[in-house]
Amino acid sequence: MCGFFLVLNIKNYSDNKSINYDLARKCSQYISHRGPDKSNEFISANGSFFSHHRLSIIDPSEYSSQPFISNNRKQIICFNGEVYNYKKLAFELLDQNISGDTEVIAEIFSRYNGLHHLEKFDGMFAFCSYDLYTNDYFLIRDPIGIKPLYYKYFEDQLIVCSESYPISMWCRSKIDPLSEEEIRIFRRPTPGNSFFEGVYELLPGTYLTGSYKSKPQRWKNSSFNKSNEDFSNKKIENLLIESIILNTVSDVPLSGFQSGGFDSTIVTNYANPSQLYSVGFKHDNEFEVVKKISNLANIPVSCLEINPYDFQEIAYEYLKIKKEPISVPNEVLIYALCKHLGPKRKVFLTGEGADEIFFGYDRIFRWANKYGIIRSQEEFIYLFLHKYAYTEFEDIPDRIINYALELIKNKKLAIDFVEDFFLNFHLPGLLMRADKSSMAAGKEARVPFCSKSLVDFMYRRPIGYRFNKEFSKIPLREILLKTKFSFVSKIPKIGFRTIMPNMDTKEMYKFTNNLYYKINN
Repeated sequence: MCGFFLVLNIKNYSDNKSINYDLARKCSQYISHRGPDKSNEFISANGSFFSHHRLSIIDPSEYSSQPFISNNRKQIICFNGEVYNYKKLAFELLDQNISGDTEVIAEIFSRYNGLHHLEKFDGMFAFCSYDLYTNDYFLIRDPIGIKPLYYKYFEDQLIVCSESYPISMWCRSKIDPLSEEEIRIFRRPTPGNSFFEGVYELLPGTYLTGSYKSKPQRWKNSSFNKSNEDFSNKKIENLLIESIILNTVSDVPLSGFQSGGFDSTIVTNYANPSQLYSVGFKHDNEFEVVKKISNLANIPVSCLEINPYDFQEIAYEYLKIKKEPISVPNEVLIYALCKHLGPKRKVFLTGEGADEIFFGYDRIFRWANKYGIIRSQEEFIYLFLHKYAYTEFEDIPDRIINYALELIKNKKLAIDFVEDFFLNFHLPGLLMRADKSSMAAGKEARVPFCSKSLVDFMYRRPIGYRFNKEFSKIPLREILLKTKFSFVSKIPKIGFRTIMPNMDTKEMYKFTNNLYYKINN
């Protein structure tokens, strides 16, 4: 898990256009929190600048530091994330001993057209592969959108970074007022955009390559595909166990975030981390359940109690790193908990993704199922976005309406649109927040539910496989009932709702969002 900042000379390879390297280093330092273990840089023959900040998890040795150059000196890699099945890929495609997943990526792209093998990668990844002979490049992002990647064409260059702020610094980009409004209402900008004007998010499952101002394209099988396999709870359990086991691939100790709910408890059951952690307000937490899970699992737990009166100061500290508004209050608690882990614990597993895949958001999924056939797309989108919004607003921004109109094309059932919206809009936004709040403290969040195989297996399944009149997330409930933690299924869930005393949910969202402007005005 890492962060990188790149300035690629791409318009005229023979120009060797001069780059202000002091400014490049200054921009890069704004993401140094993402990789506290090691920082390196490389300048190519055509003057392109590559900088990388490393959080050492797989092969912590100096050998796997980045920017990483392939054995034939052809390919340079800057990589953020993990390819969990890197040993399998090395055996199948490279037939050689490999130290880590970064080297696997470098060798695959130096020997083959790496795009042809991306569908074999199992993990979370955002990376740049750059050919030092031809100056050709690939920017690539995983199909779920677990790891972020941003870019902007500027003058004769392509600026690339793991976060959007350093690009805005380099390009002198202003805050995008439309993104501000979207974050306030919907917790994130419309996919493909960022908090800053002209700084773009590379969408999940896409790659960018080619000439100046090329457009992103989808890589093979990166879209969600309906499975032809017969439905089976056993198959779901096997896919989930396989993903959880892959997510435990690490050369450093693993921790688990335990919220007291289905999802994190299932992860704890199969991953068996060496330490559990939980966080909450003094007046609003699930520590009693978490401690019971800890005792049954025989795994020590540390519960971090946040004083509501300290919340604002912790939020200010986080905002100085994030450089963007806080879109949900629990970002602050996650950041605080990640700091609480200490320097020796770099990786934790969490349950994000289960609600989107298994329709855990009861209110809106049940509403969509009851709505049935879409007769007027515009009317339906208006109703849906009002239900989905997190605060009051006068008008829905046109950009998000156009995004929804594109997403709803060729869909007859409301539930199909809502499934796609949660997988393509909501989940990547949630993962973006998880990434920024954890990486602000230099920690790696792993999300085993966010497995392409698991998503594909559940995609477009009939509603009855996911919820009935009484319960939602039925497959996960059945998995949990077979474990020693079955009592969790009977406990009402609080979740990281992060509500200050004397506030309701909407007031808390507004309060937290406004903190950014208090320290930036």
